[in-house]
Amino acid sequence: MSANVGEETSPFVDQLADGPGVSRIDPSDPAAPMYRLLALMRSPVALRDLMIQPVRTGYIGQEKPIDPALLPKSAAELYPDIRVSELDVPAPLGRIRCQVFSPPGVAAGRSMMLYAHGGGFTLGQSEDTAYITSRIASENGMVVVSANYRLAPEWPFPACLDDCLEVLQWMQKNGATVGGDGARIAVGGDSAGGNIAAALPLKARDAGLPVPQAAVLLAPIPTFSSSNMNRSNALRRSASSTMPPSSGSFAAPIWSMARTGDIRTPARSGQICADIPPRSLPPARLIRSSTTTTALRRSCVRPA
Repeated sequence: MSANVGEETSPFVDQLADGPGVSRIDPSDPAAPMYRLLALMRSPVALRDLMIQPVRTGYIGQEKPIDPALLPKSAAELYPDIRVSELDVPAPLGRIRCQVFSPPGVAAGRSMMLYAHGGGFTLGQSEDTAYITSRIASENGMVVVSANYRLAPEWPFPACLDDCLEVLQWMQKNGATVGGDGARIAVGGDSAGGNIAAALPLKARDAGLPVPQAAVLLAPIPTFSSSNMNRSNALRRSASSTMPPSSGSFAAPIWSMARTGDIRTPARSGQICADIPPRSLPPARLIRSSTTTTALRRSCVRPA
């Protein structure tokens, strides 16, 4: 099934590499000649290319083929009845590439889920979470739209959230074209995607848009200010001072999105628990590990 919309000639936003988080050399910088010399002597130069790009591209089996018998079954093998189609949602900077996972049958007006993949905000794509989205579609009889949002550090926060909001608006207005009901939409995601799924209802509410009816958070990153993260202050100082936004060292891609000085900015996690009036947001189901459980409990304790 084809569900492409928008201009086919415009680029996919998650493939745009020249975002505001990319380090650039100022020609007037006295050190510019040295930077150009380093570029001739060493390749790549940027930490982003040295450390993040290998993670993005170094999937198992890329260089050495693996015996298929050793691999688990793919999502397509486990859920052969789930139809997977491509959906291009128009956005200000281009097209947001999405995959639509549809359950069997011809029923119209199904409930839908907007899904955000994990990957530390710096890597990943909808294909990586095809098992999860296929299973959700199969076991719940719902249409799942999995979005490929812009990634840090090239595109710092809130680019990922802005892209998902664009997809949410498209689903609310045009869900019937993929067999869904635009009035019955949940949001979901794993890890970093769980952070986005938690923040998206807030973003929609603040924009005066209909709020999703539910949120499903799979082992999310619920907060960046938990006492569990003992090195948070040091990481924030590193990301905001000695490291450029394109740095690929430990955790810097995530912290580079919070360079406004508020370490909670990406998820607005403090607001999720502290400042939101009762029943102003949809019910949420949290499926978590022991680590995220502790972090969430400590950051979401309400006074008696």
